[in-house]
Amino acid sequence: MEISHLKIIIVFMMCVILIPASSEAIHFGSVVKNNDVVAEGGETVKFSILVWTMDEEHDVEFYVKDAPENWNIIIVPDSFTLSEDPEQPIEMMSINNEYIKAKLVFVYVGIPEGEKGKHNVVLNALVGSEENQIKVQQERQFVLKIDTGEYVILEDDIKEDTKQVTSAESNDEPVTTPSPLSYVLIILILISAWLIYKHE
Repeated sequence: MEISHLKIIIVFMMCVILIPASSEAIHFGSVVKNNDVVAEGGETVKFSILVWTMDEEHDVEFYVKDAPENWNIIIVPDSFTLSEDPEQPIEMMSINNEYIKAKLVFVYVGIPEGEKGKHNVVLNALVGSEENQIKVQQERQFVLKIDTGEYVILEDDIKEDTKQVTSAESNDEPVTTPSPLSYVLIILILISAWLIYKHE
């Protein structure tokens, strides 16, 4: 009976060690260089986003999550493979006194004529990695703010602005999609704990 208990404890400890490794399989850093600009209707503004990784290659795909109607938005590049030595264009960054290469992603936003007020363009970046036939994904959100001048604030505008700010704040943190292995390991931990309790 003691040997059986020992085996269960070993399985339990292995699961505890493996779960953090599976949930943190992706290292993906990002920063927006200029996420708040002032412009006028009819202009095209340019945003720059730096992304980097310090481990294996990851597939990255940018897409527009939300934007004002009839605005023209172009992301260059919108999909690529990211590594420690990314393709041009790049920019050197200092992190913890260590210089790394960060890939530049440019976002061009065309503002229609006559637009007035404060607007948000919301982008998402989907980052994927596959190892041992297990796919792990992480999603990062970027809120680009554009001020096109003063306008008369109506009650409907206040409600809409509050809705946009709430959405941006609640999704500002990166979201990691758990892999199927994580669920399996959690179930194994629960079973192991139950067996230990039953045989005590």
